[in-house]
Amino acid sequence: PASNKPSPQAQATAPASSAHSGAPHGEARGSASQATPPGSAGKAASSSTRRAAPSGARDRGRGGKGGRRRPSRLRALARNGWIPDQHGAWPMTVLPIVIGAALGGPTWEHLVLGFAWTTAFACFNAVEHWVKSPKRRRSAIIRAVVASGAVAAASGGAYLAFRPALAWWAVGFAPLVGVALWEVRAGRERSILARLATIAASSLMLPVAFSVSASGGFPGSVPARVWVAAGVLGAQFAGTVPTVRSMVRGRGDRRWVVGSVLFHALCTAVVVGLAAAGLISAWAVPVWVAMTVRAWAMPAWSERRARPLAPKVIGPLEFVWVGLLAVALLLP
Repeated sequence: PASNKPSPQAQATAPASSAHSGAPHGEARGSASQATPPGSAGKAASSSTRRAAPSGARDRGRGGKGGRRRPSRLRALARNGWIPDQHGAWPMTVLPIVIGAALGGPTWEHLVLGFAWTTAFACFNAVEHWVKSPKRRRSAIIRAVVASGAVAAASGGAYLAFRPALAWWAVGFAPLVGVALWEVRAGRERSILARLATIAASSLMLPVAFSVSASGGFPGSVPARVWVAAGVLGAQFAGTVPTVRSMVRGRGDRRWVVGSVLFHALCTAVVVGLAAAGLISAWAVPVWVAMTVRAWAMPAWSERRARPLAPKVIGPLEFVWVGLLAVALLLP
């Protein structure tokens, strides 16, 4: 076996090399290797690296003062089913109630309705995560299912006892939720059918919120203009599915782009007819025309870029379009 003792040439050159390497004066690399027992060099180097690393780097690695702790926590909450892992879930949850309350006249009951609906939506999201997750991870998600389900049942049950007329809306919600859960159970949570069922259930909250203001929750009090607003808003949510997919999961597949453009063009034609009949504000027409153009322009722009548009860019841009449509639905 080779001896650990350095050669005379190494002893002669050690001081010079240590001067260039930043070692302390009078300490050569050869002497350090002699003092370190075999097999401990890696540990010593690792220890010295940790001691020499700036505190900011250690903090960033641990998510400390200089790190990005918030995104990590949000990802952990989404992974365990506490919050939706898709940005589009938030406007789908909130906007229908806001628009319905604005059309019918906001009251304190809309806050209760919004809280009960948000917790029910969170429970559905947690159940979706639990169903599609492997068995070894379900124990971490079941807490979100139980917690959100208990809060949704308590708040929704109490409000339903106060407004029993709202029970009529279960006729519309039950089949939609059933279809969405069936698709999730079959492993098709991202299928078009699952997305459309979820979108329809969310859009149905617009006439529900209006009925709370108009008649204490009776569906028969909802006028045609409010149903049209719910349908147009739901169409915008539905159109987002092929548009986003043409730039993310279906990037490069022209069928998604063509389908998205045709869908938006058809919806634009319908909105023009509804505006002519006085069932929707005319301001919705230019919004839909612009969204039709964007259904073609954004995928084309993404393909020409050196790097395709990331989901974190596509999502906020979709928020702008749904926000513009929400404003248009509220205008006379």
